[in-house]
Amino acid sequence: MTRFPDLVDIHGSLQDIKHIEGALSQRELDQFGDYVDMIGTRMSVEINGTPQTVQVQTVRYAFLNPDGVSANAAWMHRNLRAGVAFEIFNQQGDRLIVNSVGVFRPDGTQFANLDFLIYSTQLNAWLR
Repeated sequence: MTRFPDLVDIHGSLQDIKHIEGALSQRELDQFGDYVDMIGTRMSVEINGTPQTVQVQTVRYAFLNPDGVSANAAWMHRNLRAGVAFEIFNQQGDRLIVNSVGVFRPDGTQFANLDFLIYSTQLNAWLR
């Protein structure tokens, strides 16, 4: 099956943006697996109108809806590994970046450890 991520940059970062309120569907879970399997492979993209080939280095999923973050937090925690990151947003539009090392603010300072995703009290307090 052919997959079309929302964004791919020249550095090989593949990004998909989710506007969902609930858990990812089976199709979306399969899509994520396909994207992760692409890490280390080369793909053709068009950047500023010019065809180029990039090697996929990372996969990043952005969850824009706090309800979607909450519904998928345990799944995100289980799927963290090298080359995978998640961007999560709260109701105020604040953003955190979650990767296999921890939870970080956009400026790179650490906000929390990875348990933040599975401790619903802490996560829900930040989301609201």
